[in-house]
Amino acid sequence: MFTHTTNKCVQFVSQHLTIQFECRNRSNATMKVTTFALCVSFVSFLSTTSSNISLKDNETSWKACTEKVIQTIFGNDSFYYVFKDSSDLMSFNIRNPRVVIKIGRPTGPIKQVISNNFIIEIGSLYFLQKCIKHFEFVDIWSVDKPFNARVLIITDHVRSVEMIFSLLWSYDIVYVAVLVINKETSSFLFTANPFDVQNNCGRVSNTIHMQSCDDAIIDTIPHPIRNYHGCPMEFSFTPITRYLDKLNRKTFTFNSAVEMLNVSLKLRQNNHGKMSVHDGNLGTSVRGRFYLSHVYSRDIMVWIVPPTNAISALEILVVNFELEVWILVWVVFALFSLAWYVLDKFKTSLGEIVLKTFGITLFGSTTSITQSSRLRFVILCYIIYSVHIQTAYVSNLMRLMASPPTRQPIRNLKELLEANIPICFASSAVEVRHAAEVPGLRTIYRKIMSKNCPRKSYDPRLLLETWSAGPNFSIAIPLKTLHSEVLSLRLRTPNYFIDNHILPPLMLTFAARCTYTIDSLNTVIDPLTERGLYEKLDRDREYYEDSQKRELPQDEEVVALSLGHLNGIFIVYLFGVVLSVMAFAAELIVHRFSK
Repeated sequence: MFTHTTNKCVQFVSQHLTIQFECRNRSNATMKVTTFALCVSFVSFLSTTSSNISLKDNETSWKACTEKVIQTIFGNDSFYYVFKDSSDLMSFNIRNPRVVIKIGRPTGPIKQVISNNFIIEIGSLYFLQKCIKHFEFVDIWSVDKPFNARVLIITDHVRSVEMIFSLLWSYDIVYVAVLVINKETSSFLFTANPFDVQNNCGRVSNTIHMQSCDDAIIDTIPHPIRNYHGCPMEFSFTPITRYLDKLNRKTFTFNSAVEMLNVSLKLRQNNHGKMSVHDGNLGTSVRGRFYLSHVYSRDIMVWIVPPTNAISALEILVVNFELEVWILVWVVFALFSLAWYVLDKFKTSLGEIVLKTFGITLFGSTTSITQSSRLRFVILCYIIYSVHIQTAYVSNLMRLMASPPTRQPIRNLKELLEANIPICFASSAVEVRHAAEVPGLRTIYRKIMSKNCPRKSYDPRLLLETWSAGPNFSIAIPLKTLHSEVLSLRLRTPNYFIDNHILPPLMLTFAARCTYTIDSLNTVIDPLTERGLYEKLDRDREYYEDSQKRELPQDEEVVALSLGHLNGIFIVYLFGVVLSVMAFAAELIVHRFSK
């Protein structure tokens, strides 16, 4: 074991490395960049204390090393193989499907990326930079396009290892391995985690892990990264983020990420840092600008509509009974009048009987005494019926006068468009609208957008504040956001309707162009979902909201009737007086001319 490890160091000293090895076991080693003199002193010491040092016989061939590394890192997955003029360090005795790209040959844009795996054979760092520029040209790697690359660099220049890691990390490519081929002696595989303690959050490459092809190769590329050693993760907040509380799923996820990933969270507005995370939803992937995490919350989009006006005092007298009740009352009235007319043997005129029936219906009594026992029984039954009808009508009328009912609110998008009122969109609704826009519904979308919002803002809190001051427009907003904001503003939940056809349900995610941060956040979101912690958080929030709603001022239970409540009755009374005066005047005129 001692002799074997010493042989490795001697081999690298012979190649003039400026790297010191701290050998741990037969299969792994950790190296740190230092001076060449320390490594020479270390090897000289080993050489003087051991006289049995000899190079190992039958070193693993470089082709077998390449095959073993590719199988360990990529398995049977497909990959892109990139080289310049000739393939000198690549073994083609592998079965993986691959696309061969020769840099320098004219290549058009690639419409579809078939794999996230790349093997790049380089002779210099300049060629690696040229490869990256070429990938941007053919639209494989792009600043505005998320890409989750897993890269294996094959080279025969061990001096370039540190610079290779630094260059790829600067492009946010952290899943990197470097295979240094030595056709005469041993070949080595190098991997590094940019977020190791001594790598200063990817700014330098002080700690690099090494494996010899003579031993078993282990895939040590960190995927996903689970420990950032205090490196900052920045979140570019939207307006709603400023008002989040601890019972919100987003805040809960952030707090869990800080504990589980060992990151320091920073909230900044409009930040585009290296580890910047944004609000996202599944619709964002349609535009392809961000790499999305798993869904951590689901919500439905609702349309807030203006409150309806109370019905008029005259309408209260009508809506007191449903239509079928009114029909039944008039049918009973007509049947009783006809029965009286028949049982009285047509002695009394039908008009007089109708007037007497009307009096019984209103007052529940009559001064008419008939000789017929059958007619008395029918009148008595109708009196009992009319007393119950009067009681039901008057009792319900008092309730309606004290709390006048409102008209039917807007119930669907068609009625909203016909109402011709402004329509506003909260920030989340804007994202959903852009993502769910269907060519066949463009006419509806144009009608919606033509209803100019009175407040030039997408902040749901500001929109609700404006709406509460003058509720004469509609707002598209997530339902959970609505409940949270109205409770924070101490408002009552307004009327709303749901239309999933135009605005489908909202699937909340995190979004970033830096893919490894999303991979790490998925390791936080998945356990919280599987263990039911999100559902428990929702139950705690519902309990908290219910307790807060009970603290809101309640409606008065005792209402004194005013002239505003009774003006309907006075209107009917005046109508009756006017009608009586007109009838009296008509009788006087007829009586005078009849003489």
